[in-house]
Amino acid sequence: VWTGTIDSLCQQLLRDYRAPGTQPPVLADEFVARTLLLRDGMFAGRHHGDADLDALLYALYGGTYGYHLGQKLNLVQALWGRLFNDLVDWNHFVTHSPADQRKGRQVLGELVSGYQRSLQERGMVDFALLEFEVLQRLRNNQLDEFRKGVRAVLVDEYQDTNLLQEQIYFELAKGCNGALCVVGDDDQSLYRFRGATVDLFRDFEARYRKSFR
Repeated sequence: VWTGTIDSLCQQLLRDYRAPGTQPPVLADEFVARTLLLRDGMFAGRHHGDADLDALLYALYGGTYGYHLGQKLNLVQALWGRLFNDLVDWNHFVTHSPADQRKGRQVLGELVSGYQRSLQERGMVDFALLEFEVLQRLRNNQLDEFRKGVRAVLVDEYQDTNLLQEQIYFELAKGCNGALCVVGDDDQSLYRFRGATVDLFRDFEARYRKSFR
């Protein structure tokens, strides 16, 4: 029986079920992740003063009052996380954008690419990449040794689940013919900043039936 948060379970999976001779990725804490995003994402490409990026972020921030480097970092970090939590097609997001946002999105793409390279060079992942890496390995059948032993998947607090996490649960449930049970309360959603929506909980049955019909 494996119990814990989805993040702790993903860490354990990457640690215990890895290819021979490889090292598990190191999880970057909040301070390290923000430092690398600032240094190797914003400063390395001199994106911290880019006017097109500012124009894009102004719209998200709701104006310019109180807007400073710290707020800019918060917004970029939130966008980076939602890229994975919502399983966004990043190339489509960058290339198919309104004309007034195209340059800003391109700069944003360069910025987060620099951050991702910095993590990869250090063998690190942040929380968004941690879960995304597990989903990719499940889809590529690299975690079948674990998945074949799964008899049931039980998820509590499902109202705090985002699309990325739901896809992990669905992939795990493929090892037990869809034996997936979820429990939650749509009045207690706390993780909207990580892509959790009440809609995912409310419409779970329809998406489950589509995946396990």
